[in-house]
This record gives sequence, structure tokens and C-alpha cells, in this order.
Amino acid sequence: MYPKLFNLINTFPLCILIGILLSFYLFNHYAKKNNFDKKFHNYLTNTAISSIVIGFICAMLFQSFYNYLEDPSEGFKFSMSMTFYGGLIGGVGYFIASYYLYGKKKYGAHLLSYLPIIPSLITLAHGFGRIGCFMGGCCYGERTNSIWGVQFPYAPYKVYPTQLFEAIFLFIIFGITCFLAYKKKFNYNLTIYLLGYGIFRFLIEYIRGDHRGSLIPGLTPSQFWSIILFIIGICSIFLIRKKEQIGDFITKTIEFFLGKEMFRFLIAGAINTLMGGILIPFILSKFIRLDFIIDIPLILGYLCWFTFAYFIQIKFVFNSTFEWKRFWAYPLSQIPNLLLNLGFKYIFSLFINSNFITYVLAALLPIPIMFFIVRFIVKNNKEIK
Repeated sequence: MYPKLFNLINTFPLCILIGILLSFYLFNHYAKKNNFDKKFHNYLTNTAISSIVIGFICAMLFQSFYNYLEDPSEGFKFSMSMTFYGGLIGGVGYFIASYYLYGKKKYGAHLLSYLPIIPSLITLAHGFGRIGCFMGGCCYGERTNSIWGVQFPYAPYKVYPTQLFEAIFLFIIFGITCFLAYKKKFNYNLTIYLLGYGIFRFLIEYIRGDHRGSLIPGLTPSQFWSIILFIIGICSIFLIRKKEQIGDFITKTIEFFLGKEMFRFLIAGAINTLMGGILIPFILSKFIRLDFIIDIPLILGYLCWFTFAYFIQIKFVFNSTFEWKRFWAYPLSQIPNLLLNLGFKYIFSLFINSNFITYVLAALLPIPIMFFIVRFIVKNNKEIK
């Protein structure tokens, strides 16, 4: 409606900035009122700022991906448009990883003290962001002739102002969770937000007019993530009760996925795939032109690189020792890898339209399982702690 104020200031980023600044004010006020540790609070503030930046980048990446799903013929192009769920996933993911990898060890397990106010911070910033969407004319609803309709300057008809509907809902959730945080020290505000927003966003998608492709037939991308959010909300009821044990589990899980061995394993996997699965088979294909059902150059490529791959695993990844029985057993690790890839690809192809997404998921999901399989094969059991 008013994309620029005084023909100078873009209203969309201005509204987002106002929401973020108000959230930080509330964040600091809550910490002071409860006399939280200042050093830990400063750490959280700096981490939150970094999370916001990463969240914006992820929001744009997700929207760019949705644009690709809507029209793959245009190819993948980075867009400055954003989607909330992308920002939420990226920002929260970074924040949690940073806390459990660094903050918890250095400052102690104080994050749970902030748990009641976190949903209020999210909904306050998000609510102002939706007002910015309305002012800018994005994230609009379906065409309508009802009294709720609003006519934007670029359209000759009325549409549902879904931005305002969502902003009102978010401010209501903000009011409820803020009251419960300050007056009741209620630990289940996160559950209220996850369940409430998951349901609301799923339903409002039916009157959204800006189509963004589909991950699963019959569902918009946001409806898919709303289902995930709702499931997490249900789980949070039980997780908050066991928050200390869950915190330890999250710490160990993040340390595993972001640990040195896993990082080296991913690098080794990339090298082995590049050499044994791409470069050597490509070279051999120039000399071997046998027309069989199976890919002879690919098989020979893995066989040629097999010795190097094994030594990369024992020396670079797991710092283990050479053993002949493990050397000959190493190729067996490729069998479950192939079966897992084929199995995941078949399962995801039943629900997801994009072949690209199914290939990516089928390649990524077996990685933790393959890590343990390869580790068991190439590392001496006495060395495994």
C-alpha cells in the first residue's frame, strides 16, 4: 500500500527493523528484571544478532528455491524476496548450534531461563514484519469480493489482506506469551507458539494468493513446514519436562554432526566421490566403450580408487591403523550406501515432485548411518570410545 515513506524510505525493511529493535528491548528488559547473568546475556545478544543475519540469508535462499519449484525452466536464481520459515529454520538452527557448541561450555546452561520469553520475541518481530509485507504489497491473499478485501494499487480487484490477518494473530500470541512469561514464569510458551502458529499458518495458506510451488503434492511449502512445526510443538510438551536430559542429548548430537571426525568424513567423502565416482570413470570412459547394462567405467573407477579411499579414511578421518581384514572389508560399506540411497530416493519420490530434491535428500540422509558403518569397518574396536 505504501512501499515507500516520503518516497525515500522502504517501509518493509523499516517495519522489520522496528520489530527487531523492540524485541531486543524486551529481551534486555526481561533479563534485567530477572537479574540474569550479564556476561551470558551479552553472549546471547551477540549470537542473536548473528542469527538474524543468517536467518535473512536463509529466508532468501528458501524463497529462491520456492521460486525455482514454481518455474524450474527459469533455473535457480537468488532472490531478495524472503520466506519466514526459511529465516526461522536458518536463524534458530545457527543459534542452537552456537549455544550448545560454545555458549553452554563457556557460560553454563542458562538458556532455559530465557525459554518463557523467546516466543514473545519471535512473534513481536514477525508481527511487525507482516505489517511491512502489507505496506509493500507482498504475501497477499486470494481474490475476494468480501468486506475484508483490500485493493492494492497494482491490482484491479480486491484480495484478502493475509498480511494483516497474520500480524493480528501474531500480536495476540505475543500478548498471551508475554503476560505468561512476566506474571506466571510459564515454561510452555514455546508450545503455545509452535502449535498456534503451525495451525494458523497452515489454514491461512488456503487463502494466500502468491503461489510458491509445492514440495509435496497438495501442500504449499509453508503448509509442509507448518506440519513440522505442529509436530515439534506436540513433542515440546514432553521435551520441556525433561529439559535437562534433552539439553545433554542436543549437545551430544550437535557435537557429533559438527565434530571433527564428521567434518573430515564429509571431506573424505567428497574427495572419494570426485575421484572414484567422477574423474577416474570419466577418463576410463574415453577408452572403455563396452555397451553393458551396468556402468563399467564407474565400477572400475571405484575399484581403482578403493585403496586410496581406505587410507584416506584410516589416516585422515579416523586416525586408525592399517589392517588387511579391514582393508578388504572396506568396499562392503558401499553396499548399504547404495541400498540406502535407492531406498530413500524411492520413498521421497512418492511424496515430492522434484527429482532434484529427492536426489539431494537421498544423498544426505544416509550420511550419519554411513559414518558409523565406515567407522566400524575401518577403525579397530579397541580404538572406538
